[in-house]
Amino acid sequence: MKLVIFALTGPTSKGVSGGFEVYEEEIALALEKLGATVEIYCGRGKGEAHLPSFEQRTKSITVRRFNSPFNFLPFSIFSMHFYHFFTGRKNTDFVIENQSVLPMGTPIYKNSLFTVIHHLTGNDFIRKQGRIKGTIGLVAEKFVLPRMYKNQNILTVSEHTKKDIMSRGFSATKIAVVPPVVKIKKNN
Repeated sequence: MKLVIFALTGPTSKGVSGGFEVYEEEIALALEKLGATVEIYCGRGKGEAHLPSFEQRTKSITVRRFNSPFNFLPFSIFSMHFYHFFTGRKNTDFVIENQSVLPMGTPIYKNSLFTVIHHLTGNDFIRKQGRIKGTIGLVAEKFVLPRMYKNQNILTVSEHTKKDIMSRGFSATKIAVVPPVVKIKKNN
């Protein structure tokens, strides 16, 4: 079984990965243990030119990075869909979306399994991204997300985010909470 995970950013061995990327890789590792082959599609944003276009993470997990036109990471979504539509989907059993900031539109694929929503940004979009980018994010979250993802199975990281998602009109029965993995290192 082959799965593709769409995400704005992906795990890498050539730099620092944050909680979003760690959660994404933990999903991929769990799927690998179930016998799946996983390919992560992600963007390569400003300052990430050094990251390889293709990276083998484990025996069954790969990362394919797409350039971001105009150094605006969300634009890499178009490159991911273009590649998947014309090349990747022929060999893909299921699609998963790991959504951090913007909806990526994966429910357009009939084999879309579920979407991970880490948090909803709400009105903070404009404060964090400025007027133009923030307005795009706010409109996508308030109008695109509830309409396009309404029948999608949702995985989220906390009860708080689950309540936020439900406030957008999603059914509680379609949302599961799976908190992030915490790795503890022993001090020697």
